[in-house]
Amino acid sequence: MALLLVPEQNTIKANSKEGDIMMAKRLGFFMLVAVVSMVFCSNAPWACLAPTPLDGWQYGGDVTPEGASIRLGDHEASWSYLYKFVYHERGLYTLSFDFKNELSPIPYEPGSDGFSFLDSFFASVYFINECSRFDLQSCSFDYVLPLFDMDYEGPFKVYRGQVGPSTLGDDWLHYQTTFSNHFHKIIPTFELFDENYIDNDSAVLIANVNISQVPLPTSLLFMGSGILVLAGRRLRNRSRPRK
Repeated sequence: MALLLVPEQNTIKANSKEGDIMMAKRLGFFMLVAVVSMVFCSNAPWACLAPTPLDGWQYGGDVTPEGASIRLGDHEASWSYLYKFVYHERGLYTLSFDFKNELSPIPYEPGSDGFSFLDSFFASVYFINECSRFDLQSCSFDYVLPLFDMDYEGPFKVYRGQVGPSTLGDDWLHYQTTFSNHFHKIIPTFELFDENYIDNDSAVLIANVNISQVPLPTSLLFMGSGILVLAGRRLRNRSRPRK
């Protein structure tokens, strides 16, 4: 019986040694993965960043994330813009978002190109069937719904929808409107123009942009255009050279 136990003990020792080797190999592998991950993140910070409010948006000028919101400012930028391509089928939709007005409080001076404000902000919804054909700067799109314009006193011309108190408080406002979509892409768009050419005196915060389909028949037509007014004002703003 004693002779039969010797091979069994040797087998146990061999298995234990193989197990230790396998464990060491696994620990070494995990350590290698950790080191490679640290090196990769240090060389490519973008790969390890957490999601930001700007994910999925197209933007230019002075546009930065600020907490859970997006800030459009006028630091070294005469035109700041923010828009997103949203695919939806034809139907009736509701657009809502929260915004905070921090435009310049500098009073208007008579004789300054006929403008009744020094800095301005436009909220619009553009529509297009092919993304490649959309060009905000040259006004290339299939259709547009102006939502509202804003100067330092707040929303002064609401083309459609309603502006009311926001649950965010602290001078935030909430906007909501309903519209009918007949295109492949819905493009909520926000623009800030630095009318007085003074840096860092204007900003607008945007948060909680949401587009949802209304479960109703799609027989409603677009209401109100205002396209020529909006396009004319935007082109006039862009044609003015920055001082």
